[in-house]
Amino acid sequence: MLSRNPVGFASIIVIGDVMSDFRVELAQCLWNCGLGRDPAVNASDFEDYLDGIPQIPASLIAEDPDLPFLSLADPRPGLLQSCKLLGIKYEELGYTDEDAVPFDDRFVTPTTPFWFRHDDGR
Repeated sequence: MLSRNPVGFASIIVIGDVMSDFRVELAQCLWNCGLGRDPAVNASDFEDYLDGIPQIPASLIAEDPDLPFLSLADPRPGLLQSCKLLGIKYEELGYTDEDAVPFDDRFVTPTTPFWFRHDDGR
């Protein structure tokens, strides 16, 4: 089942052993928000954008009751531009792109689209 959380990220809920490939649908959601047309991505059309979206890793397809949502992120436009395109209010909080800089060598800020599992935050 395709769902959209309040900030516009597309997610899927995996129910039982049934999962369709939502790669195109999730990429379309991000494209519709403008991420693919951002100068940092510079995709000429949706097909060009989709070419830069990785396949869903097999390790993330398996059901995980603790992390039931599968989402696609495209960090290429940067923190502030991504927030703006997705409708996340950030300006009044004083965030900058430097806020996403890792504070030590154990963490690396992604630079290409990636898939991740998560819960709903409750």
